[in-house]
Amino acid sequence: MPQVSVIIPTYNRADYIEKTIQSVMAQTYRDYEIIVVDDGSTDHTDARLGAYSTRLKYIYQDNQERSIARNRGAEAARGRYFLFLDSDDLMFPNQLALQMGIIEKQSDVGLVAGGWEEIDEEGMFLTVRRPWEVLPQLDVTHLLVHCPIIPSATLVRREWFEQVGGFDPLLPPIEDTDMWIRLAYAGCRMAWLKESACQYRIFTTLPNRELVRRTHRILDMRSKFYAKSDLPPELLAIKDWVFGRAYLQIVAVTCGAGQLDGISENLERAIQHDPSLLDNCFEYVFQMLVDSVAHSYFVPHPVDFIGKVFVVLPGTYHPLKRRKREGKGMVAMSQFFDAVERRDWAKARRMSVHGITNGPSWLRNRGVLSLLVEAWLGEQTARVLRRVL
Repeated sequence: MPQVSVIIPTYNRADYIEKTIQSVMAQTYRDYEIIVVDDGSTDHTDARLGAYSTRLKYIYQDNQERSIARNRGAEAARGRYFLFLDSDDLMFPNQLALQMGIIEKQSDVGLVAGGWEEIDEEGMFLTVRRPWEVLPQLDVTHLLVHCPIIPSATLVRREWFEQVGGFDPLLPPIEDTDMWIRLAYAGCRMAWLKESACQYRIFTTLPNRELVRRTHRILDMRSKFYAKSDLPPELLAIKDWVFGRAYLQIVAVTCGAGQLDGISENLERAIQHDPSLLDNCFEYVFQMLVDSVAHSYFVPHPVDFIGKVFVVLPGTYHPLKRRKREGKGMVAMSQFFDAVERRDWAKARRMSVHGITNGPSWLRNRGVLSLLVEAWLGEQTARVLRRVL
């Protein structure tokens, strides 16, 4: 009997799934099985898997959505632990070894979540995500507001998965977020693996369709949770706060997809649920707007777009409307730092002009000045000036 079942739901990912399976087969931890659940693919996925027929269990079903495919794989699994790997993602060779090292040494831990690297359709590196820096504490209160956990980077005990009833097929595409929240509410203790466990593939050409689905489900999921009849007083007391943050999350998703429709209305709804936003949370909203645009892969002209976002802010957010120029400068400098890290000097120079034009105070930062010299005059000149200064 294998210890770990790596369950891979797939739908029309023939161009990626072989590398995904190879990343499982490259694990340094060897006590695992691979289960692929083909959710009605029409791209000859089955033919691509023929070469691996002795290394995995293949299940075909008519197209029924990813959550049902995951649950089907779990029913066929023999392992004590489950890892639900997306069929276009890639495990790092030590992922299972590191996560098993944590969960087997701590019998009270039911789930281990890791960080991840993001890559694009071609496998090019985009960025690193360290979710424990954003959410050090994995409990139901915090997860209701922000849940930075992805299936491909998460190992869960079988008994906990079965106790909460698997993935909810009515909540795509955030059925995984719903699962982690239900686990936390049921008492499952969670721990971080504080390093990247896998590579998560971003398809930069598919934002709008997913946007519509995701924004509707963000509220559906919270409504489902608060429909429980046995919620303790401390969770009932934060219901309006949770829904206020849910509307802000919808705004962030909308901005990140490069859309303006609904931003003003959802910001107003956020205040209706959580009036404290008017008192002391404008800085939080400001940073959320900036980050959602600055770190998006779907906004082709982020500096111009964040300016449009500030224009459509409702009147109740007037303190933020006055910070349009600052917001444009922060988005530009975020893009500048990212370009420097990638050694994309042309983009770095372009973004630095926008950043300094909209935020001249950046010039008072010695670290920024050093990077500006590097971008405009070259790395060798920057090294000389660092020694002199």
